[in-house]
Amino acid sequence: ETDEIFSPHAFRMTQEAVTDTNDMSHLPGIHGGDQAVRERFSADPRQFGIDPATGEHILLRAAGFWQQPTRNATGLFTNKSNNITETNPLKESRPLAAFDKNTPYGSSGIAHLDKEALTRIVALQGGIDHQAASAGNIFYPVGERGTKVSEANALRIPHGGLSPQQAVQFKAATDAQGLNTEWPYAAMMGSEDTIVANVDVPDFATVTKSKLAAINKQTQKELKGLSDELKKRGLPSEAERGRSESIYVDFSEANKTPNQGKVVQILFDLFEGDGTQASYDSGQFLLDKLDADPRIREYLARKIESNTEWGKLMGGERQDQKNFLELWRDKGLRKVFEALKDGSTILPALFLPLLVPTISDMLDEQSGDMPQAA
Repeated sequence: ETDEIFSPHAFRMTQEAVTDTNDMSHLPGIHGGDQAVRERFSADPRQFGIDPATGEHILLRAAGFWQQPTRNATGLFTNKSNNITETNPLKESRPLAAFDKNTPYGSSGIAHLDKEALTRIVALQGGIDHQAASAGNIFYPVGERGTKVSEANALRIPHGGLSPQQAVQFKAATDAQGLNTEWPYAAMMGSEDTIVANVDVPDFATVTKSKLAAINKQTQKELKGLSDELKKRGLPSEAERGRSESIYVDFSEANKTPNQGKVVQILFDLFEGDGTQASYDSGQFLLDKLDADPRIREYLARKIESNTEWGKLMGGERQDQKNFLELWRDKGLRKVFEALKDGSTILPALFLPLLVPTISDMLDEQSGDMPQAA
């Protein structure tokens, strides 16, 4: 009953353990389309920022967010180099945010400082996991929190959870409609539903009514045929119209060049804020709260341990990623940012090319030595 009351007010933040598929310098053996390897890797609880005792997300808890229980879900990623679609296990954390009237129509959205804090946490988790991007969203059905039809930029398709095979079919349906292959559309897979949204909708606090109406008219036209495509594939097809408010942090370009501190620069800029004193102060306040929580250091220690063990089987770790996590664990996130400002680019080390074992090698020859889920 409590879950039913609070779920509509929860922001959904997803975490995948599987690393940036397009960067073959960090745990490269995880890639290649082998579902069994990814599932075994994702079954290691040390990879996730979830407190095993409470089920809460550790960074969100340190930031002071109340949370609904974490859920399991399935994520999708298509590697453009080989066109293989991966289905990756993920965790869906659900913090409760404050709301404010921040749109031209008077409908509610996440309060500005709460959204900044969530953006910083979403970005930190993506940086810890060496992701190409990290994201989260909340869906407002038409009629909820004042959401009007003219604001509807998304569809919500309830399904009660999709298997990896169903998730691939779901993506095929969105691809057939041209909704999931090119920006600005994204399918955000959840534990109970999937939201297909135009994630390029401008900030509702600043967009004009006429521009917003034009965007959403086109969005609704492009989403119209999705239900029929889902029905063809035997998937749940009833859809609810509404507005999706999303957070998306892109690390794909930053990950391309090792030892330049580009990922940390993105994180640093987010904590510096938007140029206002309130934004800067809230970033520094959050930074202090994160560094004061010993459970974050314990989580980072587990993550580093797991990466080291899996790295021996999967072609090694990217050294600057390892240095970033170790410096944060030992000295705190503020020291990481100070190292960036001092020009050390997070203690860059010599980056050596590593031999990448094949997936079959790992499964056939080393399966008995693979790290086991605790």
